[in-house]
Amino acid sequence: MVGSRGQSPLENRVIGSTARNLSRTSVVPLLVNRVERATEDPDVVRAHLFQRMLYATDFSANAEQPFEAFRYLRHASEEATLVHVETPRDPGRETGNSQERLTDLATQLEAWDIETRTDLRQGDPTEGILAAESEHNPTTTLIGSRGHSRLRRLLLGNVSEDVVAQATGDVVLVPPERGPR
Repeated sequence: MVGSRGQSPLENRVIGSTARNLSRTSVVPLLVNRVERATEDPDVVRAHLFQRMLYATDFSANAEQPFEAFRYLRHASEEATLVHVETPRDPGRETGNSQERLTDLATQLEAWDIETRTDLRQGDPTEGILAAESEHNPTTTLIGSRGHSRLRRLLLGNVSEDVVAQATGDVVLVPPERGPR
């Protein structure tokens, strides 16, 4: 867990942040807890961390692991919004199965008494996830990381890192499982 004052996107790009740097290299789940900016005695931005969740998925194997977190968060979660942002290069986009896949995930959560809605968007994944966060006002966003090598993440960044840096609320980042040592 790391606290973040949520620097402006420009400050974050120019000087970086501890939360962003940890999101690049973390090999265990990371909770980025937002705290107030520009105050001597900062407080958390939102209470009830897991009450209203936003789960961002690209339907990859790396996105399945954060979804599994609902198994142990289900007693703390009352609502969930499942968001997928389609891009022109998404496989299966023409068949319209993204909505079906979101609905299948929603059915699993509703079986655990979590009120669930789906949100299918088009365009840039980072922009779509951040727009969904702004619209649905979750207490926490749950997202997986792609699992690129540390060097590649340091050089290129990725959607999950950008969401950690730019989200206004708390984010739980779940990296892929590590292989045997």
